Amino acid sequence: MSNIKTTFNYNFDDSDNKLLNRFRTFAVNPFFWGVFVFAIFFSVILLTKLFSYIISEHTVFTLNIYDILFSLIGFGIGFIIEFSIQIKKELLK
Repeated sequence: MSNIKTTFNYNFDDSDNKLLNRFRTFAVNPFFWGVFVFAIFFSVILLTKLFSYIISEHTVFTLNIYDILFSLIGFGIGFIIEFSIQIKKELLK
């Protein structure tokens, strides 16, 4: 009875899951990097506006749609960079 396995090990790198691995490599990972860079851009814009609100004598704190659009540029940059890194890895195999 010592040969009984009580855990189930699932390996995503099997050849049966090539489509899932490709999707994860070329869509999910770049998407998460894009969200990460979007968050960095948005937090820098938010902190800059917050500090300028605290330092200056403005009575209203505002965020524009342009702040989100500038952060979306960060998303695009992060996505494209990670996507190109993944393509480079695949081409150099």
